[in-house]
Amino acid sequence: MLLDQIKAAGVAATIATYNTVLAACTRATDPSVPFDMLLGLFAEMRHDPPPCVRPDLTTYNTVLAAAVVRSLSDQSEMLLSTMLEAGVLLGCASYRYIVDAFDSAGNLSRVAELAPVPGGGVGVDTM
Repeated sequence: MLLDQIKAAGVAATIATYNTVLAACTRATDPSVPFDMLLGLFAEMRHDPPPCVRPDLTTYNTVLAAAVVRSLSDQSEMLLSTMLEAGVLLGCASYRYIVDAFDSAGNLSRVAELAPVPGGGVGVDTM
């Protein structure tokens, strides 16, 4: 994989590097990249020896989008749990991906249980 070549060349992978590779893999269609490979890259990012790179909102949204496109609501739920445990706040796109995942699975009511919006309103990204 390209990321392995980058590391082998002695170049440190940054959050932008990981997010770019994840986004490219998510968008690949011919052939599509297996979701397990995306999760492997995501796990590598989280568990690499220091200086490790921690997933950010962009990372989580990219992997959530990949799960939605592949109709993997169970993986979306796992990613959401990981995201919340890591203290990453959901943004508008995050909510959209979660809603899409569970809507396509016919379980939209699960969204309110998993990702309640603080204050009961619509979540808004802040930067």
